[in-house]
Amino acid sequence: AAASWQDKLWSGLKELADGIVTSTTAVWHLQRVVAKKKDPLSHVCFLDALVPPDQPLLCQQFWDDLVRMLLDVFTAASKPSTKTGFVRDALVAGYPKLAYTFEAMFERLAFETTMKGVTPAVTQTQLQQLLGATSPMQGAYLAISLNRMSEAVTAAFPGGARSLPSPADVQKCIGVIHDELKVGGISPQLAALVATTSGTALALLSEKAEYMAATGPEVRAVSHGAPASAAQARNIALCSQLQEVHRSLSSLLPKLPQTAAPALGASLEVVQATAIEIVAPIFKSAVETLENYLLQMHNTDFSLEGASDGPTSSGTSAVGVVDTSRHVTAAAMLISHFRSEFLSKFVPLPSPNVPSCVGALVERMAARMLIFFVRHASLVRPLGHMGKLQLAKDMAELQLAVGSSLYPLEQLGQPYRILKAFRSLLFTETSSILSSPLLRELPPSVTAHHIFSRLPAEVQAPHERSGLTAAQYSLWLDTHSTEEALAGVKQALDASEPQWRASPEAAGIVGIILQLC
Repeated sequence: AAASWQDKLWSGLKELADGIVTSTTAVWHLQRVVAKKKDPLSHVCFLDALVPPDQPLLCQQFWDDLVRMLLDVFTAASKPSTKTGFVRDALVAGYPKLAYTFEAMFERLAFETTMKGVTPAVTQTQLQQLLGATSPMQGAYLAISLNRMSEAVTAAFPGGARSLPSPADVQKCIGVIHDELKVGGISPQLAALVATTSGTALALLSEKAEYMAATGPEVRAVSHGAPASAAQARNIALCSQLQEVHRSLSSLLPKLPQTAAPALGASLEVVQATAIEIVAPIFKSAVETLENYLLQMHNTDFSLEGASDGPTSSGTSAVGVVDTSRHVTAAAMLISHFRSEFLSKFVPLPSPNVPSCVGALVERMAARMLIFFVRHASLVRPLGHMGKLQLAKDMAELQLAVGSSLYPLEQLGQPYRILKAFRSLLFTETSSILSSPLLRELPPSVTAHHIFSRLPAEVQAPHERSGLTAAQYSLWLDTHSTEEALAGVKQALDASEPQWRASPEAAGIVGIILQLC
């Protein structure tokens, strides 16, 4: 019996839609005809006689009356009543069908009343009026839709220190949101509203996930040989679950109406940001530890010009064979450990070929390692020939570790090109630097800093003149532009002018630096 009533209800609504098209078209034809006719005696246009100057045209008047009538009907049907309750329930549950029926009717009406040189019966604004008349049912449907999605989110991500959801729980939550978007997608106008509503549910999901993430010093502890703590493993697993939500729902974006995609996309960006925020402390700790290893190059003697009588602190031997510096070896071991103990726990494994929320963190980490090494290698002075060989060997070891354990070097782009260019710069004659194609890849500040290694020690580098350690100067460079760094280089040269003016060779080198500035 219920099915029979619903069939009659939807059949009646279809007949209503057909009647609206017929009636509106008839009014439109009337308006079109009287707009062309004039009284033969007074020459007054019939349309002007029917519609005073301050009144809307016939079609608009008819449409306004129609919308008011529909709003009254749907408002009455939405009120609790034992007699009309089944109508309200059917219209609310089937609101996507109702919206689609009215939108299809509107498109048909617009098509049938489109004629060159004649105003159509309806415009896009009037579609919003029409759907606004169904607002009592629309609001109830969206509230129920939000409730379904919120319940699914809360079931999967209850918040607090409880156990993380199972893969089945996550897929069930995704499935509910997916179904709501798919059902709402039948109507372009409703699709946008459902996408916005799903954004509310996804915001709740992000909030719940934040409450479930582990915090404290255990999350930030990363060192070679130490396995991932329970807190770190929890956050990695939680991040992977948020990545799955983001990946699955992102696949819907190309399939949704253009009205809905922006709203859903913005909500998914919030989920992505939450996933990254949960594991960012792990990456931050790893990067800081690696940077501390690389900073030890400033405690190494790179001044040797040729082979020595025995092993040196930089790793060179009596026959000129260069071994990797201990601090770079330690960094490479930590990078390998980070991949096997941390990155391997992400699902999917971070890769440039598989889009994931955490992939950007891995890429930034890889880029930072190469740029950080080049920056500090450019500050090394004095720098002899064996020292250059040592830096070249260390760069090769570092790029091998980064490329094999973090991110493919060729896909890393500019940071990798900078590393290769700097290796070549080390062995480029000073007189050939300005004409070298390497300058196209290297930041001018890196080149200028390195050339200081070819000047006498009396000519202070910018950080030496300012009384900063290399680590402190590096932090300054992180927050200042290349132009500001070059200005500091020029100031350092101006302050040391008496020292380099005394040597023609030094003056020539300074001239090269000034041209870079």
